[in-house]
Amino acid sequence: MTLHSRAIDTEAESLIRQAVQKMSESLKETGQYPLLDLTRDDCTLLYKLAHSLYQAGSFEKCEVIFRRLIITSPLQLEYWHALAGTLQAMKKHEEALIPWSMCCLMDESNADYHMRAAECLFALDNPGEAKKALIAAQRRATDAQIEQINCMLEGFDG
Repeated sequence: MTLHSRAIDTEAESLIRQAVQKMSESLKETGQYPLLDLTRDDCTLLYKLAHSLYQAGSFEKCEVIFRRLIITSPLQLEYWHALAGTLQAMKKHEEALIPWSMCCLMDESNADYHMRAAECLFALDNPGEAKKALIAAQRRATDAQIEQINCMLEGFDG
């Protein structure tokens, strides 16, 4: 474990202790756990922590945080994007398709989300659907992305 990883784990433990304390106080006061009770600052802090965990390769830990953030703020595109990227990095390609699809729905103009979904579909050996995703990406692509999409489509047998 690197020094950076230990620092992230220490920060995560501190945040978890704070969350447990907050939940315990809420349980004593109201008899309920605050399942969706995160402030914007809490979400920002958790997102930064999860991003650091991702960069350190702690995908399982950041996956849990990104999922929690989505439950709290389901219309926050960056949380869906982060979860999709995390799942794809973990080679959970089928699971990654759901958050990539949410990204496509939330930002219809972004070709990158369709391209990432196509990568997952290729990994799942589903070339027909991958080609559809790339064609959707082409319609939304910037000039810089067109070449990359064309390379992905080149020699396509699906």
